[in-house]
Amino acid sequence: MPPNTQAFFELLTPQLAAICASSLSKVAQQCQKEMESDLAAVGVREGQHLHLFYPYAREQRLLLEDALCGFPLLIPGEHIIIQDLQLLPQDMQPDFASALGLRSYLGVPLYLLNQRVGSLSVAYATPHQFTPAHRELLQHHADWVSELLQLYL
Repeated sequence: MPPNTQAFFELLTPQLAAICASSLSKVAQQCQKEMESDLAAVGVREGQHLHLFYPYAREQRLLLEDALCGFPLLIPGEHIIIQDLQLLPQDMQPDFASALGLRSYLGVPLYLLNQRVGSLSVAYATPHQFTPAHRELLQHHADWVSELLQLYL
């Protein structure tokens, strides 16, 4: 990505996250409910951090590499599926996820102008088998969030 494009997104995404905060929390809440997950979050990249929006208007900022929700931004692929986090090498297990007792994860990237700017994720406290229906439902919500962010450009 050209340096000016990177700078553009670093300025833009925090502003979009602030404008859409309520909607992002509601999407996380809806995903948690529909997918019967223990945790759901929308993450928006802010430089080296991920601004996380959880159900019921809770927010948090974590370093990108410390956040489980950062995987869709750091690892190539359209869906990141981890059926059991404890099977990952210790250095790849995000501390925050371990502290919460999360065991399985499904995340998809959010796009804005063809750039990955965030993620939509669900996690479970037990190992979980993800079906194509899980991936499709999460992708549907991620596409909606990407379209919402696009509206505010």
